[in-house]
Amino acid sequence: MRNILSERGGKRNAELVSSSRHLDHNLGNNVETYDSSLNDPPSVPNPYIRMIQLSNMTHSLDDTVAISRVDRGDMLGAVARFPDYLSETGRFLGIVRAGRERSYDNIALAGMGGSASAGDFLQDWLGERILTELAIFRQPKLPRSVGKGTLLIAFSYSGNTWETLEAFHMARRRGSSLVAVSSGGKLEKLCEKWDVPLLRLDTGLAPRAALTQMIRAGTVALQESGATSGSIEELARTGDELRQLRKRIGTDVSSSKNKAKLFASKLLGKVPAVYSLYRMASVARRFKNQLAENSKVLAILGLLPEACHNELEASGKTANSTRLVLIRDTVENREEQALLDTFRRVTRGQGAHGSLEVKIRGQSELGRLLAPALFLDYASVYLAILRGTDPSPTPWIASYKARYASVIASDRGSPTNQRP
Repeated sequence: MRNILSERGGKRNAELVSSSRHLDHNLGNNVETYDSSLNDPPSVPNPYIRMIQLSNMTHSLDDTVAISRVDRGDMLGAVARFPDYLSETGRFLGIVRAGRERSYDNIALAGMGGSASAGDFLQDWLGERILTELAIFRQPKLPRSVGKGTLLIAFSYSGNTWETLEAFHMARRRGSSLVAVSSGGKLEKLCEKWDVPLLRLDTGLAPRAALTQMIRAGTVALQESGATSGSIEELARTGDELRQLRKRIGTDVSSSKNKAKLFASKLLGKVPAVYSLYRMASVARRFKNQLAENSKVLAILGLLPEACHNELEASGKTANSTRLVLIRDTVENREEQALLDTFRRVTRGQGAHGSLEVKIRGQSELGRLLAPALFLDYASVYLAILRGTDPSPTPWIASYKARYASVIASDRGSPTNQRP
């Protein structure tokens, strides 16, 4: 696996660039760091950002005691288990069998938040292998195309996500084939009542920390339903790849050698502007969401080439407060390379003083998606620690869910109680 993190800036820093190149002989990886931060122009004064920088640089990423004081929920431990769930050979097998003798008109993946993220990765990974349409729905109402010829897989870690339960009910009323991925809750009760296959997740996790469990469950559901083949075997191989990457960016690797820690430090006090090709959208969206939930930092998300036709015009107006993060694939054709390079040059011409590029080579197609996702998951937690913020609690999301559920219940009751 080849791991490249590159930060590019002005030509004046070419000598510094060449001196920061490292070769890892153990893994055979050429790791390049292009650092133009010494030539960065001074930022526009911002008292809030300065307060963040001064008050949190004392949180060392190499002091395990200090880390544990900030990361009280052990999100770093959850991220470290990211590769291991993929290698749980035999897990979820034999639960979904009913669809092998039939084909589907389309496949719908329903979910919200961290649970829906699994659907994003499945779509980017398997979308072109599956001959029928594969779509993700992050809303309670399903389009008319979802009906008797549809396989709907509902992802809800808690099993109590209102929007997902609504979609589950709607799909059943329309005669769709159903599968659920959850740790329990109301969704589990519906599966028992309707005799629907349930792929049960481990309890006690944050939904975003169960990503690779849900990817494994979704892969098994798709393959055992006859929608794809040969995908389950790729999971374990990808898990092995990610464990090699974990050795390079884990908590015990010092900041001087840890590219994920360096990457996080470059985002401190900035608004990350995250961009990728559409086929890497699962990685970009995941990172934007991890910045919000783990780092408690808002970020901009754009997909290319669409972003070149609108928001590119505004990038120069925010150059001093944002940091461009470009997530690249290791397999790009000439047109894609030209697109990404031109996009970076234009933003630099508008005054952006340093872009961060993440490009991590995986041996498998799934590895090309999950390797950068693991790298960026680590970075989001490291950024939280630098900011002195416990990455685990999400009180505002919990408040929203409780209030919204109360309003819905008072209006018409919960979907579980009010629908057949």
